[in-house]
Amino acid sequence: MDAMGYASPTATRITRAGAACFLLLVLAPMFASALDGDSLIETLRLSLPTGRKGALLLNSLSLAALTAALTTLLGALTGIAMLTPGRLPTRLKLLFPALFLVPPHIHSLAWSRLFHWTASLFGLPLANGLPAAAWVQTMHLLPLGAGLAALALAHLDRAGIETGLTMAEPGAVWRSIVLPQATPMLLAGVGLAFVLSLVDYGIPSLFQVNTYAMEIFAEFSASGQAARPLALSLALLVPSGAVLAATHRGLRKVLLAPSRKTEGAFLPPWPVAWRPLRLLGSAIALVQAAVPLTVLVLGLSKGTTGGSTVLGSLGELVYSLAVSAAAALLALLPALGYARVMQRGGSLRWLLPLVALAIPAPLTGAGLIALFRGTPLMGSDLLPALASACRFMPAAALILAAALSHLPEDRLEAGLVFAGNESRFARKIFLPLLAPGLAAALLLVFALALGELGATLMVCPPGRGTVTMKIYNYLHAGTFDAVAGLCLATLGLVLGGMLFAQRMAFGDKIGRRPSC
Repeated sequence: MDAMGYASPTATRITRAGAACFLLLVLAPMFASALDGDSLIETLRLSLPTGRKGALLLNSLSLAALTAALTTLLGALTGIAMLTPGRLPTRLKLLFPALFLVPPHIHSLAWSRLFHWTASLFGLPLANGLPAAAWVQTMHLLPLGAGLAALALAHLDRAGIETGLTMAEPGAVWRSIVLPQATPMLLAGVGLAFVLSLVDYGIPSLFQVNTYAMEIFAEFSASGQAARPLALSLALLVPSGAVLAATHRGLRKVLLAPSRKTEGAFLPPWPVAWRPLRLLGSAIALVQAAVPLTVLVLGLSKGTTGGSTVLGSLGELVYSLAVSAAAALLALLPALGYARVMQRGGSLRWLLPLVALAIPAPLTGAGLIALFRGTPLMGSDLLPALASACRFMPAAALILAAALSHLPEDRLEAGLVFAGNESRFARKIFLPLLAPGLAAALLLVFALALGELGATLMVCPPGRGTVTMKIYNYLHAGTFDAVAGLCLATLGLVLGGMLFAQRMAFGDKIGRRPSC
């Protein structure tokens, strides 16, 4: 049976319309970019990473590779700690994957201040450059890596592990059964961390690391032709596509794995010699969660301008909230339509949204400018929301594809029999069951849009600005006291979004059964 329980013409039309909007929003800016240029030969020559561009590409690839390795290794240790009783507070275990939604500039500010305080206190050199940028990128992506690792480990073959434990010591079972089974799914985290780090220039720029993604932004600023950043982006899209093609099957397996809420995860006992690693996983999780909040609160308490800066930035905060909410709403229906397409199989259908996540933010911004130049939308407040929707709609599609695959087939079948009509089935059965997935998708796009910089900076109307744009201006100016309050306000918006999504998903429906 179709996962949505729909075989009706109406549902089919809605699905096709949503999927068509998804493809249009993802591909139209790219096609518009390809047509927005003068000299084809000169434009194509830009796609060759020679000279300075080659050095920048090497910087980006090195940073992405180091970040992916650290995220996967520390994420696996943290994931094990999340699955081990008594290792972490229960609430932190439940909330830790959601900490991925904390905007990256908050981690940048917190860790940069911690590096400064540590250097001053102990007389050490200031942590900067590629190692510092890789560490902060890892702290930002760690909840994603830990969440994927926990999912991978929670869905291993229990019977095989139990059989192995009857014949070998736990360390051998980990080496021979657990790690080989989990590796393909853990590689999904490698691919995502590599790509997300490769296309980001916000964190590296704050730690004095020049990256290839920044060159894309600079090229469009200098030329005004979207075809040129498109040509430059090929040097990032090719390695990203190759990595995702090699690892996306593991992500698909993780997201579509059957739920084991009643059975729970089953892992072999942790070998005594490995216990320091398990403690390290717990410590890393606590540090990742505690450092941003602690440093920001300390900075705000010691400074004198934080409160006044927040009051003076209410316009940017409200504008950011409106843009993020609009982006989430714009992305929902296209993501849901394409999620149904993803359910019907095919590696290419899963690879497309992942590759879409690898599109650099400046290219999305340049493509939208090329697409809407000369139209009423150009310079409107809708364009920043559309930019975030284009960028993060693929992530929402992944979430919704997983949610659709976990809908209880027996409830759907019973609903189809007793609901009487399609509208009643959707209202009473399907939407209540899918509500957690819809809420998660909305929250994901909302939070990511709140921290979006690269595309928003290019399409934001004159006289407007988001709180993220203002924070980055303060960060580059070195005014920590002023920006700490803004970061705490942004963090409050994200947490508020989490609470709203939780209420939307469950609210007063907890414990209630959908009725016909």
